Amino acid sequence: MHHTIPALCLLLFFFAPLQAARLTLKSTPEQTLLLELYTSEGCSSCPAADRWLAKLIDHKELWKKIIPVAFHVDYWDRLGWQDKFASAQFSKRQRRYRLSGAASAVYTPGFFVNGKEWKTWFRHPVLDYKPATRPGVLHAEVGTREIRVHFQPTHTPTQPLVAHLALLGTNIKNAIKNGENAGKILTHTFVVLKHSVQRQQPGTTGLHWTFPYPKKNYHGHRPSAIAVWISSGTHLAPIQSVGGWLPQRR
Repeated sequence: MHHTIPALCLLLFFFAPLQAARLTLKSTPEQTLLLELYTSEGCSSCPAADRWLAKLIDHKELWKKIIPVAFHVDYWDRLGWQDKFASAQFSKRQRRYRLSGAASAVYTPGFFVNGKEWKTWFRHPVLDYKPATRPGVLHAEVGTREIRVHFQPTHTPTQPLVAHLALLGTNIKNAIKNGENAGKILTHTFVVLKHSVQRQQPGTTGLHWTFPYPKKNYHGHRPSAIAVWISSGTHLAPIQSVGGWLPQRR
């Protein structure tokens, strides 16, 4: 009997983590490309950018080297159509890019590649995702109750780090009744349904963050993927990012 109990404990020890972590996302040491699109259902120029972003769903480097996210801004809402995915928080983020000097203006559609304005998308929409730096390895363990994030930097950070979690919706169709896109049915892919931020606590050395697992719908849609990235201090530019489909994607 004394042989059976230790064996059972050993079995439970190894089985429990498998139950808790249903999915593990892990970057390479090379910097992954975080591609941000600022868009709106009220902007007539945005559907073309949305369609281009949606093509990345079949890209061979999706989640490996490219992490796409689409932030819907709210400054178009006053012009005839209320975008349910739009948020003042997302508009503020884009304006912060402008205030920091990383963007020439605030406009849609607006692309950023690892925190840098991608103005040439309009005439040459081809991504260059060759890694330029090796910031370290970013892990995201997706369990049934929480998402645990851990960063292993190549070099010791000089400022407190910030973890970001974006819950993404995919293949969402919405009929537009007013505004510049009235009469159209728009399809959204990699649309940010919710963006959460957690800062490294002062005096702590461990680069670990824990987010609750998304168990509800956001704007009427259940998240199908996540994007996680790390930034430094008050800077918006990502240091490293990782992403992937959530289990049981519909």
